[in-house]
Amino acid sequence: MKNMPSIFKLIGFFFLSFVLTSELFAQDENNATEVYEIITNDGNKYYGTISSEDEKSLSIETTSLGILTIKKENIKSKTKIDSNKYLDGEYWGANIQSSRYFWGPNAFSLKRGEGYYQNIGVIINQVSVGLTDNFTLGVGLVPTFLVGANVTPVWFTPKFSFPLKKDKVSLGVGALVLGVLGSNLDNAFVSITYGMATVGHQDANFSIGLGYGYAGGEWANAPTVSASGMLRISKRTYLMTENYFVGNSTENIVLSIIGGRTVWENISLDYGLLVPISEILDGEQGTIGLPWVGLVIPFGKKG
Repeated sequence: MKNMPSIFKLIGFFFLSFVLTSELFAQDENNATEVYEIITNDGNKYYGTISSEDEKSLSIETTSLGILTIKKENIKSKTKIDSNKYLDGEYWGANIQSSRYFWGPNAFSLKRGEGYYQNIGVIINQVSVGLTDNFTLGVGLVPTFLVGANVTPVWFTPKFSFPLKKDKVSLGVGALVLGVLGSNLDNAFVSITYGMATVGHQDANFSIGLGYGYAGGEWANAPTVSASGMLRISKRTYLMTENYFVGNSTENIVLSIIGGRTVWENISLDYGLLVPISEILDGEQGTIGLPWVGLVIPFGKKG
């Protein structure tokens, strides 16, 4: 591909846009305001600051309803929340899939006991669990046995995360190990070992990764470079991009997923286009993007 430098210009443009835009959503570590979520026995949720509290009741100052006084016997739970996520009287909630973009990882980790099930395009299935606060393990498969196939693709995705400065810089190392159950091949598995750096926090971040593939007893001659980002633009919506640059002595392949994520309390939906950027820059005719649709259902504790 002749226009490889153009790709890095695109990366630089995206990164600069991320830095400038994310300042609007920067988390204020010095924000001393304590915001609480109050859930009553009838299922109602109230957010605000507690103005007074005694043994029998508490008063919470909300944005839309003013000061509410609630009897303690009617309160199911009282939880302190991240005040940076309390915007214009609404609690934006946690990012329920903060450790990955569309499919590729960043340097964040699930916390111990957190987990999620992810489905991509109906056929790709993965379960990821935080075994510790710094180690996440994913296991996935394509259930080809459901259609009578004799082989089943499976994979493992271990990842260690190291936060250098909370909500600022994190590092991660991990691997994707892919094998084929039922195969008679001597080398029926391949792997990619990678390192990753992520700047930003869970609602606005940018990641650069470098990985080397291993197959047939040999390492790849050239690395795979990834550049991905995520930016929250509303209570339920994120913009995302995930990009891969694979080069060797004969050609360069550039793949990009561009789209977004919509989140609800117990489910999230990813959507976008998988675009072969290298083909577009080479002027190949008939190049199109493939739709990307993914679903995530979290389980375990969060936050």
